[in-house]
Amino acid sequence: MWLLAGKYAVILPIVAFLLNNFVWTYVFAQKNRNRVNRTFLLFTANSTSWLGFEFLLYFPITNGYETEVWRLSSVFWIFAGVLYLEFANAIAGKRRGFLSYLGIVTAIVGYIITGFTDNVFTGITVFEWGTVPVSNPIYHTVISANTAIFTIVGMVIMYRDARVSNDETQKRITRLLLFGTMVAAVIISYVNVVLPNFMHIQHIPRYGASSITVFLTVVFYAMVKYRFLAMSPHEVAEEIYEGVKVGILLLDAHGTIMRANREAVALLGEIPLGADGAQFFKEHDVSGEFTGREIRITINDDTRHLTLSASKVVHSGLSIGTILMVQDVTSQKNAEAVLRKSHDELEREVQLRTAQLRRAQRMETIGTLAGGIAHDFNNSLAAILGFSKAALMDLPEHNPIRQDLTEVILAANRGKDMVNQILTLVRKENKSDFKPVDMQSLLLETAKLLQVNTPDNILVKIDIQLDFPMVNGAPTQLSQVIMNLYTNACHAMERRKSGTLTLSLDNIEIIERQSVGTVVLSPGNYVRFRIADTGTGIRAEDLAYVFDPFFTTRARDEGTGLGLASAQVIVHNHDGDIAVESKEGKGTVFYIFLPVLVAGDERLSTPSARVSDFGATVAGGEILWVDDKPQILRMGKRMLSPLGYKVTTADGGESAMDIFQQDPQRFCLVITDYSMPEITGVELVERLRKLRPGLPVILLSGYGEAISQEELVAIEINAFLNKPVEAKDLGKTIHRILSDPSE
Repeated sequence: MWLLAGKYAVILPIVAFLLNNFVWTYVFAQKNRNRVNRTFLLFTANSTSWLGFEFLLYFPITNGYETEVWRLSSVFWIFAGVLYLEFANAIAGKRRGFLSYLGIVTAIVGYIITGFTDNVFTGITVFEWGTVPVSNPIYHTVISANTAIFTIVGMVIMYRDARVSNDETQKRITRLLLFGTMVAAVIISYVNVVLPNFMHIQHIPRYGASSITVFLTVVFYAMVKYRFLAMSPHEVAEEIYEGVKVGILLLDAHGTIMRANREAVALLGEIPLGADGAQFFKEHDVSGEFTGREIRITINDDTRHLTLSASKVVHSGLSIGTILMVQDVTSQKNAEAVLRKSHDELEREVQLRTAQLRRAQRMETIGTLAGGIAHDFNNSLAAILGFSKAALMDLPEHNPIRQDLTEVILAANRGKDMVNQILTLVRKENKSDFKPVDMQSLLLETAKLLQVNTPDNILVKIDIQLDFPMVNGAPTQLSQVIMNLYTNACHAMERRKSGTLTLSLDNIEIIERQSVGTVVLSPGNYVRFRIADTGTGIRAEDLAYVFDPFFTTRARDEGTGLGLASAQVIVHNHDGDIAVESKEGKGTVFYIFLPVLVAGDERLSTPSARVSDFGATVAGGEILWVDDKPQILRMGKRMLSPLGYKVTTADGGESAMDIFQQDPQRFCLVITDYSMPEITGVELVERLRKLRPGLPVILLSGYGEAISQEELVAIEINAFLNKPVEAKDLGKTIHRILSDPSE
């Protein structure tokens, strides 16, 4: 019996200890610290400590310490009932009441009496299985008050909770806990009270391990079957409500805010519970059901974009409230605004580039057309000008036909200028001819010339910065751009009684790509020329076409529409850009942006290339004029004969070779057309130079081609002239070449 009672009975506290540790591990693994779990852990911690001391009494320690062990063990008995009451309150969802506070006070008093006085235990009775204290009535009173009474109260609370709960699982768990508590109470009462005191049986050990084992076994079963001590559905819903990253407000049937989760408070700031929902959201209607309604409200001077979704809560056919979900989409809206702005800028740039491409295609078409007609047209103009001026020289001073010839020459010169403008639209300038240009001096000189013919009713203002940077370009072409814009501005103001024309020049730095008028500028330093007038302005629908060739708002006989088109081509050839801003009736502003030549640029110190003139080996003699157009040949002879030159003509390259081979030293100079069938002017020069090295040559062209200085030097051309050529210009060129062969 002793062996059974003393040795094998120790299994019960060991089992209870293992069960207790399992429950602790299970609860901590959930990382859930709700009130039920926290109270249960405290209750089992108290039981574990009590079991530990009771385990020592199964095998008596050194005599004299048994009383102290029982004193410490009884302390945990004193708190057992109070902790069970707390556990019951937590399960039922009740707050700590009067009985809980009374139990705590009673337990503290009992702890003081038991732990610090010698009146509780008067001695120790030793049995074969362990020891039992000899106690006075105070000990039994404290034990009864703090175990039986408060445990019974806790059981009553759980019983009531089981009756009123609508959760069937919760009911089963509560009933199971009540059953385990009652069985444990019966076992401990029978073993510790009935057997020794009423039946006088002392050979059965008195310990609470048996009751704790029963209770923990019930808890273990509840955990496995019903997930007891896991989160309840209510707790899960509460955690989701508070933890979801969406603001949730609960409104009652009247639209009053009853509750708000943490995310709602974070989004909207302090939310006054009991306030009207529509009023809180700045009069935005939050009634009914809807999804994704976007609103914008200001909270603490901070404007936010929100999306609202509302859903009605219906119970027994009646609407009892509304769940209002709030999401902050401010960052998304700001990102969309930035993206929309970037998209608009990109779309605008695409439109600009598309327009430029279309224009380039039109220019290519015009170039093909211009190249096809320019040669013949210039040849015709050359003949008209040459013969007219020759006839004019032969007529007496007072002959009335002189006036007619003068008008013919003026008309031919206008035709010549128009052809040059057309060729400007398609000609690719050779940038090796460019040189550093002082735009300040160029503007002042050009404006001085233009002001002579400016109407008196137009006030000209000039605003130029000092120490202006240089640009790389052709001064004549840039001056032509200024004149074209100046003339257009004056024409826009000529019908008004007065006007102001402003010319300004400054230096700007573009940090990032930006739109100016009708163009998009890349980052860099620019010289900006601005010409503004207070004229009639340009209609909005015409702004996109002002740089198109032959587009003009003037009367048919007042302009060709080539001035702005040629100005744009020249500016683009200088790697710059031209923009326009205008409002009808308010005036127009043109901007020209040219890249600045920065310090260290080799173009600032490198002189522009020039034609190397190779002098003739023979001075005097005849001039051989080669062209495939008979009228040009007749005009050439008619033009040079009065100047004292003897001219022999050849109507093509083959004919010229035949004439030249007869006597290569006969001719002091060859004038040849650049573009001829069968043999071109360049090929002819190469053949002639094989027969006579160093032969002086003047190359003419009716196409207006831009031949580079390098090409002219490579083929050793002494001069290059565009048709139609003036007699005086041709005469000066011939005289220069023949009079100074070493030049």
